[in-house]
Amino acid sequence: MTPSKSKRPALHQGIIFLTTALVFLAMSVVLLALRDRAMVPFDPSPLTITFEHARPMTVAVAVTRGGTKGIFEVRQTAEAGARILLPSSWTLRELRGGSIDRLRKDHPTPKTTRWSLQPGATASFWIPEQPSHLALRNASASRLEVIVRSIDLEKNTVTEDHVFVTEVLQEIW
Repeated sequence: MTPSKSKRPALHQGIIFLTTALVFLAMSVVLLALRDRAMVPFDPSPLTITFEHARPMTVAVAVTRGGTKGIFEVRQTAEAGARILLPSSWTLRELRGGSIDRLRKDHPTPKTTRWSLQPGATASFWIPEQPSHLALRNASASRLEVIVRSIDLEKNTVTEDHVFVTEVLQEIW
């Protein structure tokens, strides 16, 4: 009987060790999953593009979607210049119908860049990461009509909408 008594404590120690290791492994998996979720926060608020202008204005906007990167293009059709606030991570890709010397930009906030567009100019910007939601805002009292062309590369579709933007956010998607 003496030999069997000495085997039981070793068996209990083995079971305790195995149980502790399994609990530790399970907790590690849960903590890693929580850390990964915390690193990519869900932001339900739309990315907002703001227009500033003195007179009633119509602009044409084209946005590519359906990938990690995209292009945002804005064509200013009014006779007077306009300003547009974009995320600072969006970089100028191309300027047509205007002078690069007259294109002005400033940084009203650390996260936004204000671009001053010339009348009749078209500027396009690289979008480094597609936003899940996109909205337009009119920061002026004057009327703003936006012709929105959305090009979805995944669905291979193009849609066009005419939107009148007031001080209320106008969500595009």
